[in-house]
Amino acid sequence: MPDSARIEPSPLARRLRLKLAEWLAVVAHLRLPAPSILPATGALVGFYAGLAAGLFSALISSIQLLGFGLPRVLQTLDAPGRHPVRESLARAPWHLEYLVAGALVAAALLILARLVPAGGVGSEALERTETRARLRVIAFMILGGLALFYPVVALSAVNDAFGVNPNGGLLGLLEETPWALRPLFAGLGGVLIARVVRLAPEARGGGLGQVIHAVSRSGEGVIPTRVGVVKLFASSLTIGTGGSAGREGPIVQMGGSVGSTLAQALGFTRRDLVVLVGCGSAGGIAASFNAPIAGAMFALEIILREFEVRVFAPIMLASVTATMTARAMAGARVEPHEFHLRSSAEVLAYVLLGILGGVMAVSYTRGMDYADALCRGKLNNRVSSWLASQTDTARCVLGGVAVGVLGIFTPAVMGSGIESLSLATSGVLAWHVLVAAAVLKLVATSITLGSGASGGTFFPALFIGGMSGGAFGALLEHLFPGATGGPGSYALVGMAACVAGFTRAPLTAIVIVFELTNDYTAILPLMVACTSAGALCQAVLGHAHGPSSLTAAIPDRPVREFMGTSEPPVSERANYDELREALLRSTHGLVVLVDVAGKLVGLALLHDIQGHLQDESIRDVVRARDLARPLRTLPDDVDLRSARESLDDWELPAAPVVSRDDPARLLGMIGLSDIRAAARAELTKVHASTH
Repeated sequence: MPDSARIEPSPLARRLRLKLAEWLAVVAHLRLPAPSILPATGALVGFYAGLAAGLFSALISSIQLLGFGLPRVLQTLDAPGRHPVRESLARAPWHLEYLVAGALVAAALLILARLVPAGGVGSEALERTETRARLRVIAFMILGGLALFYPVVALSAVNDAFGVNPNGGLLGLLEETPWALRPLFAGLGGVLIARVVRLAPEARGGGLGQVIHAVSRSGEGVIPTRVGVVKLFASSLTIGTGGSAGREGPIVQMGGSVGSTLAQALGFTRRDLVVLVGCGSAGGIAASFNAPIAGAMFALEIILREFEVRVFAPIMLASVTATMTARAMAGARVEPHEFHLRSSAEVLAYVLLGILGGVMAVSYTRGMDYADALCRGKLNNRVSSWLASQTDTARCVLGGVAVGVLGIFTPAVMGSGIESLSLATSGVLAWHVLVAAAVLKLVATSITLGSGASGGTFFPALFIGGMSGGAFGALLEHLFPGATGGPGSYALVGMAACVAGFTRAPLTAIVIVFELTNDYTAILPLMVACTSAGALCQAVLGHAHGPSSLTAAIPDRPVREFMGTSEPPVSERANYDELREALLRSTHGLVVLVDVAGKLVGLALLHDIQGHLQDESIRDVVRARDLARPLRTLPDDVDLRSARESLDDWELPAAPVVSRDDPARLLGMIGLSDIRAAARAELTKVHASTH
């Protein structure tokens, strides 16, 4: 065709073409470093924590229906002219807009991943490969969450058709069940729990301690997904069959395991991995109590124990998305509880309530410790020795039957007890019922968790505090008619006081109950009660989640006494295959890089290439110097505690040890595992000398 006949593109087409070229250029240089996507990843972890909360509640309700509510199910299905399941599914909160939005976002991320070019040289090629992998992981996590959301909504709707409490309360169903069946179903639950827990023994107990251990004590933040999943199912069996435990511990552990797994899949640093574990924990509490601020405070005060600006955004977003997800699946909002304060002088009574809450928290802690020691044979008596000789299944069955027997006299101790707690905060329960429920709930929870079942410890503390506070309020109302806010108000503050004492985290306790009331007049009573309870428990029990005994036992001796031999240094000019082999052989996943003159110039970490071990596209373009981190060394005379602090600050699993007199002389390698081994050896010496 002649040039004169050629059709010139319009100005609009030229502008669109130019914009497309500019956009493709941006995509070609797209980078997704961990710090830039940490907040968004935290929100994604919160979404999964909310899903875990919804799934957990639905599983508990289903198990309760099968065990205690079968007559109700049959009666509802036999009702003429009614289709309860169909009706419930029709009015369920499906939120199809979530499906559309999530699918579009996931599709956009997958398209971006394909558009990012695979070329480049050195570190640029590695960054592009990492960006593509991160985009794909996030996209598939979004799709996986959507695939779980709608089945959970459907299961919740089926449970709702038969009128079960979505929060795990058993009181309504127990009133319709013959009393003799309570220990029978609880004992049967013990058989099932023992079989499930056998898949992951770490799932026994409360769950909160394991998360804190992973973050604060081992310092690595790794929580296997298998443990979180087993914990979720085992705890649903525990609460569903009548065991006394809370809902929050399994959700916190499941959320933390999702954060840990996602951080590892995205190749985050150890510090960012710990933050995402905190995001899962925050989301678990926020979804459990419909309290996003309390969820964030819980993660900052109890799990992470730091209030740095860099962790605020992901923690807050995780709490918000978890709460939104849980509300979307529940389809309803929680009404605030009423709080009344007659006069400022009444605050003095809340000081006494705080002391009572502290006493109950100490009793609760000691009771669980005693039950655990009794079942493990640590007490010097025949009962303890006999229980220790039994199988895990037998102990779980005995524990279930014992709680079922207690439930014959006080049904409130079975399950989560949320219905009875709501009655206490409404001020309608008699004082003797409140006292019996508080004492027997303490005993029942200790038996349930001590016998090897799985569940949370946080909500039972709320229950015990609420019942104790309600009884205290009823006493004051009897002594001073019309001068107090009533038993319901004291039950609310008692909840916070007992939790503050149990966790030694008063801020979290204050915020949880404040979000339940939405009443600013509750702040002063909450502050004085939680402070009193926390101070009492700290004086009696010490710090709940402070520096671990392992950290405190690190000996004050130089690193040269504990360092291991260093792997041969690797040339900074080494190709990718040579570096990979050296890192895979290394003890700590770290090697020292040297230049042609043999001078130490940097460090290379296995963590930095874990997502690319089998990636053939970068083997010919990446050299060791492209992956080098700044050189960090420790003098041979520095003490182990200072070395541990330096490794944490540098986010390194180990560091080379050099001579103080000659920093160019490499002497060995010291790692976090070496420091922990030294601390364990020191603890063993101390225990041996005191026993």
